[in-house]
Amino acid sequence: MPPTLKSINKKLKENLILNAERDNFASILENSSFTDIFRYLWASNLKDQIELPNVGLSTNKKDARLSDAFRNQGNRLYRDQKLVKALEAYNYAVISAPHPETYLPETSQDFTEIPFISKYGNDEYSHLSFAYANRSALLYEMKKFTEALKDINAALMYGYGKQHKLCERRIKCLIGLGKFNEAHAIANLLYEKIDNFSLDSKEAKDFKSGLRKLVAKCNTPKKVDDTEAHTNDISTTTGKVCTDITNNRRPLCNIGIKSIIEDQTDDALSALMPSTRGDRGSVNSCVSVQFSAAKGRHLVARRDIPPGEVLMVEASHVSLVRLNSNLRSYCSYCLVSAHVPTPCPTCSLAVYCSLACRDAAAGAKGGHPAECSLLPMLVALQPDLDAGLAFRTFTALGWENFSKYVKEIKFSKSGPLDSPANASKDSKDNTNKGVLGQNDTDSLEKLLDVGEMDCRFLFSLEGNLTARRREEKLDAAVAALILLKIFQNCSEFWRTKENYIDPVSLEVEDLVTLGSHIMTIYLKVQCNAHCIKELKMNNESQGEQQYFDVGYGLYQKLSLLNHSCNANAHQSSTGIRKILYSISSIKKGEEITMSYGERFASHTKENRIKSLAETYHFKCSCIACVHNWPLFKDLAMKFSLRCCKCSGAVEPASGRCRMCNLGHKVSSGNKKKNQGKKGKKNSHKDQSLIAYDATSANEEIAHAWKLYNEAHKNIANGSSSLQDIEKVRNLLSSLDKYALMPNKPYIEAQETCMKWFDTRSNETYCW
Repeated sequence: MPPTLKSINKKLKENLILNAERDNFASILENSSFTDIFRYLWASNLKDQIELPNVGLSTNKKDARLSDAFRNQGNRLYRDQKLVKALEAYNYAVISAPHPETYLPETSQDFTEIPFISKYGNDEYSHLSFAYANRSALLYEMKKFTEALKDINAALMYGYGKQHKLCERRIKCLIGLGKFNEAHAIANLLYEKIDNFSLDSKEAKDFKSGLRKLVAKCNTPKKVDDTEAHTNDISTTTGKVCTDITNNRRPLCNIGIKSIIEDQTDDALSALMPSTRGDRGSVNSCVSVQFSAAKGRHLVARRDIPPGEVLMVEASHVSLVRLNSNLRSYCSYCLVSAHVPTPCPTCSLAVYCSLACRDAAAGAKGGHPAECSLLPMLVALQPDLDAGLAFRTFTALGWENFSKYVKEIKFSKSGPLDSPANASKDSKDNTNKGVLGQNDTDSLEKLLDVGEMDCRFLFSLEGNLTARRREEKLDAAVAALILLKIFQNCSEFWRTKENYIDPVSLEVEDLVTLGSHIMTIYLKVQCNAHCIKELKMNNESQGEQQYFDVGYGLYQKLSLLNHSCNANAHQSSTGIRKILYSISSIKKGEEITMSYGERFASHTKENRIKSLAETYHFKCSCIACVHNWPLFKDLAMKFSLRCCKCSGAVEPASGRCRMCNLGHKVSSGNKKKNQGKKGKKNSHKDQSLIAYDATSANEEIAHAWKLYNEAHKNIANGSSSLQDIEKVRNLLSSLDKYALMPNKPYIEAQETCMKWFDTRSNETYCW
């Protein structure tokens, strides 16, 4: 087996430790900057001991014979009506087939030209054209008409010979989409130019007969079901959404709800984000940034926020699909499912959900050109999250942009990020995964409005650098050493707009600077990476859902959120896009928080404190930790009302607080007597504070609970209607007003709210 990054790291550390005492390396780890630590490693012979896996390009190159084998397998499965498996085989056939190095964009081709004259000829890319043609037939069979049309165009573009069959299939797809006039026009044109296809008499006769039948269908169209048309029209789902993402990427965080959520999803989520700040429309106007010595930079509410309101929509600044089977199943750019993948024209590992994403990944900041030839090595190395995302960060950045950044910080007042001065500032911000190293809330407010902070954002993320143990610094330093060794073999990383920089010609200090920054990002990723998940719905078993880890990303705005074990906000994923929304009522001026993974309902206080200290280097002081709230399983379904004065429990029978004796119940006689008399205190003669009526509160909660149960059942079965989420929000609001926390119904309602957003977020990409 080839060596993995973990095994290489272990071997290097063992060799290093043998000489650590002699060179006093332990003291260097303890007291020196990251630059000095990496300089020591680079000067040693450790880098010469790195043996990277020699996997070659066998798993990465295009192979015509392999493509034909997959296509033939797909044909057999298609004949046996094993359509899903057939699609997988055809996908691999497309991925494996040789591609032209320079791609002619589909938009530059006129596919209504009959017959179509391919710029590639009929034989040069025949394996690719056959793979696309066969896949288009399967997609038509599966009623995925728009995807089939795209494959028909691709087959024509790469020189597929039997064009009359593809043209006939195009008409059928257009009819399936309800585009009868367009289908009729193409059928008539084909009938006129049938002699141009060089068919024998039988083929021509059969073709004419088929065209007449299709024209008849166009003349007597059946009503196309709106739901079916929406499902089949990928331009309203994955294709269009991903195009919008691509057009906005760098900065991706500028994406707003209306620019990335189309059709019915747009209406629902836009309704849950009533007003936005800035031109991009990606952050709710109720969100603001503040700074305090205790909390660092954090988000607060500008007004009262009800549960279930969308707070922000953000796409990752840097992202990475997991380097396993996900590579050929998910878009390497936007990380949505690539059911009908568009492959990289050079390698056979990276795939994309659309041409737009593929072209963006190949662009200046896409990162793939630097990784393309290295993917087999990276897959063999099996890097963990920290090393993998650190590597992607620098491939997307490139040597040229990194050099510009280094020059900027050399002339800035702040100095290097790992200097003792800046490190001490970072240490005051341990509870916050902050974006900036200084108290610059004006810039952060601008970030919420505008977005992009280029690579300064990445290097100024909170990393808790001064709190790191020697073992953590050593791990980061050795990982950075290995990654830099890989970069030395990556020619595209060193390519600039004007020329190619040979890493051998660089000064040692240039490489040390790069290595120390890789080390820094490696540690910052540990504190700031967000898992990108996909919710898989089981169509055969209603209500059965499964969350699947697709990859990881770094986010600018989400990095401003502090942790709470009783968080009032949560996030859902749609590829690289995250939707942050409230799951509790948030009062004006209250901090907006999310869980870093440890919630009181599922993790004990001891486990939460240990995990947060090890990963994020702070001790949580949220209400759940201070009062040691019980786990969800230990809570009862019945709960008490909350005193409006001291927050104690209200006695059900008397309506009086068990702690302060404040009354919360009105007799039926007094209640009727005082109806309509605003400001009367007859119901609470003995108290100066007017409390709510416990009877009315219980009735309100009971009514909300009844409606919630209806919505819960629908959401559990995959519903994501606006009516259902409103019922969930109503119950959460009622419980927020009156119920003593924590309680089981409230947590269940929060979970239902999360499930609705997860379902809604993934609905756009359902297959």
